[in-house]
Amino acid sequence: MKRRSVTLWDLIIWAFRDQKVHILNAHQVRQGYGRTATDIVCSHMELGTFVDGDAPHGASLRCHEDAEEVLAAVMQACSSFDDYRFVVEHAESGAAPSLDISYVPAKIVPVLRKNGRPSIIYDKNRNAIACEVERVGYTIDEKVSIYRVKQGQYRRFVALLDDINRVLSTGSIQGRRVQGLGVVREPWRSTDRRVRPKMKVLV
Repeated sequence: MKRRSVTLWDLIIWAFRDQKVHILNAHQVRQGYGRTATDIVCSHMELGTFVDGDAPHGASLRCHEDAEEVLAAVMQACSSFDDYRFVVEHAESGAAPSLDISYVPAKIVPVLRKNGRPSIIYDKNRNAIACEVERVGYTIDEKVSIYRVKQGQYRRFVALLDDINRVLSTGSIQGRRVQGLGVVREPWRSTDRRVRPKMKVLV
């Protein structure tokens, strides 16, 4: 059988978003085997699963065997349920963790009352002395802090892909040949503006 060349990330997306291997495996445990082909296909459609035509076992509640290999590799590579959920949720969305930031620059604005007028501060003689103010938006330091959290999440994501790749390299993927991770390791160092993190200032 001719093997397709795919990136690791595309393979993981295919297994979880298209094949829904994690959902189907739980579903088959509840439903069992011995059902008609029509009933099985209807179950796939109900779950929103793409029925891959090159599956070696025909109409079955099982996913494609390569998808099952991916599920096993992800479960083995992830040391915690949080790591597993982190990978699966991004695979279901079809997107790696975003490094983009949209923010409102910090500024001082008047505090408004319910009627839309500024809240006034009075002295003991009821003379207006100031308008009550508050800060909204993010300072430079806060923006940097948010970005570092996102950067840490992205590094965690790439490290998990590396671990999954190592497990898969010892497995038995039949119909696909993994070539590369499929994501940029450090987008913030890239000279390609299409992959560099974007910061959007909201006004």
